Amino acid sequence: MISEFISYSIADLAIFALLTTIFNYNVSNKKWLLIVLISISNALYELIMVSNENTRSTVFGLLMIAFFLFRRFLILSLLCKSFDKRVLYTSFLTVILNQTYSTLLKMLIPKVSTDLRIILVGICETIIIFLFITFISKYNRKIIVREFIEKVPIKIYILILIAMWVFILYLSLNKGYEQAVFYETLKFILTISMIIMIFIIVIAFIRIAYIEIRNAEVSKLLIKQVEGQVEYYQKLVDISYELRSVRHDLKNHLICIGGLIESNNTEDALEYIKEVTAISQINRNRINTGNVIIDALLNEKETLASKSNILIKFNGFVPTQGITNTNLCIIFFNAVDNAIEACNKLDTDSQKVITIDSDFKQGYYFLSFKNPFYEKVKVKSNGTISTTKVDKSLHGYGLSNIISTVNRLGGETNIITENMCFKLNIILPLVLNNTQNEIPPVD
Repeated sequence: MISEFISYSIADLAIFALLTTIFNYNVSNKKWLLIVLISISNALYELIMVSNENTRSTVFGLLMIAFFLFRRFLILSLLCKSFDKRVLYTSFLTVILNQTYSTLLKMLIPKVSTDLRIILVGICETIIIFLFITFISKYNRKIIVREFIEKVPIKIYILILIAMWVFILYLSLNKGYEQAVFYETLKFILTISMIIMIFIIVIAFIRIAYIEIRNAEVSKLLIKQVEGQVEYYQKLVDISYELRSVRHDLKNHLICIGGLIESNNTEDALEYIKEVTAISQINRNRINTGNVIIDALLNEKETLASKSNILIKFNGFVPTQGITNTNLCIIFFNAVDNAIEACNKLDTDSQKVITIDSDFKQGYYFLSFKNPFYEKVKVKSNGTISTTKVDKSLHGYGLSNIISTVNRLGGETNIITENMCFKLNIILPLVLNNTQNEIPPVD
């Protein structure tokens, strides 16, 4: 029929435009080839249907269904120069959507002629596709849409196709079938099937959204950790410049001091030494763990905490071998940040103390963080605690990151909450035979 030829042809062009917009297929420069291929394919399909419309052969019927389903895939594959699963899935999905539009129009406008309805379906499908193309192009959403498509599991795409077919069958159950024996049973089965599949699809997309939010939050934490290390290395650079300046002036200072001593001017020599010492004094870390990276992290946090009248006490040593500095930073960064945040929740001028005990012996590293806690703490079954922040979806990853890191390293974590005190105990095995690019401790 002419109506089907027109409807399928304009829809094929719209779908081809959608594929090339999202996936950037290397299409042919011969634009006229698009119209020719689409027209020949659809005209061939219509001629076969018209010439054999009186044929009741099952084989012929199956062949025509296969041709109808794969016709768009073959056309789009030739146009996109790619026979891949994205083109195949788009072809099947748009065929199903086409049937859905047709069924809905038939229900909404029952008196409209079949030919007009088929043309309206093609026009509606084309308008929807080009509105979507305009939106993603105007707001530069092509990459986002492409990345989202790639993140959805294949089984969910298959489930969507099945759900669409079930939906079409459900819509096709009109009053003409009410007297049939199977009507109520089939309607019930289709309804339950749709509910189950929609539920699974919704849960799958919620899970994808949750993973994206979690990955974004973890990325922020990692960025903060890297920024802390960059700040430390900048301090090392500043110290290096200061040392060069002291070394440059040292010879002149020694000449001056020697002259004062030779002239028996001892008091002036001692005063000169005090002045030089004061000028060349290099600020040393208040916290010394034996690991320069953790020194940088803890002293940076200690400076931040002191502004809120919080004292960080460190006892022991941090290993420079057996555990990578990256893993140590993840543990210390999140644990100290959580402790500072907990202390800040007490609105008082009294000093709060965060205690860190660190020791390693007999092949194991023992680490403990202790801080006051001023809210009720609910320990979950997996060992973590519930976040007390309002936006729970974007927080609560600090302790989770610690536990996942410790578990990955084959260690154990233990949380104790009693007498308004929170204590996190960690035991990690030291793998001393692994090759690591560790930074040696400095005095």
